[in-house]
Amino acid sequence: MGRWDRRNFGKAQDSIVTNVVERIQAAAKHLGIDGDVVPFGSHTNTLCNANSDCDVTFVPREDVWGEAALHILKLIAQELPSHGFKSIIHIFQASIPIIKAIDPGGVEVDLCIGNHLGIHNSRLVAAYCQLDRRVGEVCRLVKQWAKSEELVSISDGHLTSYAYTLLTLYFLMKSSPPLLPNLQDLAFGSGHDSVAVVDRKWGQKMTWECKFWEDVELLPKSLNVDSSEKLLRGFFRFYTEEFDWSTHAVCVRLATPKQDVSKFNLAAPATKEGWFIEDPFDLRHNLASNCIKEGRQRILARMAEALRLLEEGGLQAFHSYRSSKKSKFMLKCRIHVEKDAFDLHFPSSATRNKEVADAFIIFKSKESQRQVHELNERMIGEWQLRLMPCSTWALQDALAAGEYQHLEVAPKISTKPENVADQVRNGYRSATSIAEVKQLIELARSNDLKYEEQLGLKRLKQLESSGQAPSSALATPAKPTSEDEAESRAAYQ
Repeated sequence: MGRWDRRNFGKAQDSIVTNVVERIQAAAKHLGIDGDVVPFGSHTNTLCNANSDCDVTFVPREDVWGEAALHILKLIAQELPSHGFKSIIHIFQASIPIIKAIDPGGVEVDLCIGNHLGIHNSRLVAAYCQLDRRVGEVCRLVKQWAKSEELVSISDGHLTSYAYTLLTLYFLMKSSPPLLPNLQDLAFGSGHDSVAVVDRKWGQKMTWECKFWEDVELLPKSLNVDSSEKLLRGFFRFYTEEFDWSTHAVCVRLATPKQDVSKFNLAAPATKEGWFIEDPFDLRHNLASNCIKEGRQRILARMAEALRLLEEGGLQAFHSYRSSKKSKFMLKCRIHVEKDAFDLHFPSSATRNKEVADAFIIFKSKESQRQVHELNERMIGEWQLRLMPCSTWALQDALAAGEYQHLEVAPKISTKPENVADQVRNGYRSATSIAEVKQLIELARSNDLKYEEQLGLKRLKQLESSGQAPSSALATPAKPTSEDEAESRAAYQ
């Protein structure tokens, strides 16, 4: 199963992971399910940041898979609220079914069953990060860049966060001189004992070799003295100008400084147009298999732009551009357009030459998006509701392919005064235009909410004094602070 090495990450992350593991372990124990909760992913390989999900897998004592594993996941999902978790989202219709939840500390948690390969993948990445601090620095910069550009989602035809990590490791093995050795190759060359891992992701029992050189402290330091900034520039230049995507594969397992890897000689099927990013252990898994033409073109275009920013303004320009990006909170829903199954906004009749299409919902906050996502996989009559987080690129591609109608939905306002007050205050926090604030002020006045009216007038003054039109999607006017609310409340107490 692999060991969880606490040395691989700091005390803050250690505390987060420990709390999550203990709570889920308690839930399993209460259900009488014997097994271990094992963390993996960015929280165990040093690549996490303040917004990273905490990935964990429950490994039952007995080998279970398929419906039996899904049954355990469903039982744990029902038990988690009793152990402080909230906002439970079921994503069972996936190659690896998961539960998404929020722990009492506000950390987003992804839980699956028996993901042995995920554990070993995380250990391999952690070992590479231990070799040189620049490995983690460049990996984090690449992942943060991809997320800010909304390029992390296979449902939109892009790549996973883990795929970007493999892209980075492969480049660092190909840099001159190489920053990283090939730890898997070193283990095979030294006669290390086999680490055989059984996996059934492909519908049958398969065994994968997961050994690699773990004693990284015994390896000599790289002769590469490039800064993290220079390596980051090299990363974007390598994949936009040097790497031949039509014939070569990103293959950490077989990477050497001089020789490229042909994607047509690997276990998974390949095409000239498609990209190939091989999983280091599961040789049938091409992490780029769902990366569509539009996604590939977009990734390369954004890489070229990132390279231009780094060459003209360095990391400062790179970070400034990233920080100017405003997050979007979206879900898409797959619907059968030949039947009006739901009374919802979905593609117009001009798009109904397709059997299925996507409807899109744009939210003003992550919290609102998550509340709706909790409805995922609910049954509505004979239909199952399928909701997936997506990017603005997905909507852009859909608009280019067919006609869509735009419907702006106003929130339902409760008639109870205390509920109206809450909704008005929350509305001020999320409002992005003067018109929205004025509407909320009128609502406060009509309900004789003096405190909320005064708070709205202060909010309106902030927007008007900013000298810009906050109705723009890029505007980010100051939100009312807790001090503003306290001052306004004091005046009416």
